Amino acid sequence: MRLSAVLRAARDTMAALGMVPVRLEVDGSGARMLAVMPDSALRVRSTGPYGRDEPPPEAMELVRDIGLRWSSRSEQPDLTVGMAGPWPELSLSLPRSRVRVEYVVPEAAPPGWGPGSGRVDVEVDVEMALDAVARSLDAVGEELPVRVSLDHPTGPGHGGPTVVLDRRRCAPGQRATHNDALRATAYAGQPFDSPGGTAFRTRVGSVVLQDLDP
Repeated sequence: MRLSAVLRAARDTMAALGMVPVRLEVDGSGARMLAVMPDSALRVRSTGPYGRDEPPPEAMELVRDIGLRWSSRSEQPDLTVGMAGPWPELSLSLPRSRVRVEYVVPEAAPPGWGPGSGRVDVEVDVEMALDAVARSLDAVGEELPVRVSLDHPTGPGHGGPTVVLDRRRCAPGQRATHNDALRATAYAGQPFDSPGGTAFRTRVGSVVLQDLDP
């Protein structure tokens, strides 16, 4: 499965779930996301212990929500409710699309996540950034050994998420060709900075899109 197809599957999954992942890693083998359960699933909070007869209500509410969202889709997700950990959790897997989502409650989320991460404009911008990368990879033609990840930088001067491309396994010529494809497929008015060599930095709405230094 081409990396561009996996990126689009990840984008479509995010759109269907209405969320921005806390973590996202995408390569040719698939897309892996960590997400925080939405407020709609957290109206009832529990402390466990959990069992088959007493599953976490947070996870079960999310199962119902996902069932409604996916009712008209051809690929139905495999859902697994976590029972053993200290916090409620839920896993969603789409084997055909090679997408996996791990849901946790806010207390179990890593640093970098905050309520602002779930804003609709941020969600759309992340989806557009992933689409921009997918279109650029299709424009190159050959399959590049690229890994795409989502970061939520913390500290002063970091106002939004960052989509990072790890192209260290690409040859310099491949990175230069990909830069040309990124420019050619950029949205109208999208800036494109080249700080040196084959490094690049651009912005899609509130999302920074850049490469990892080779």
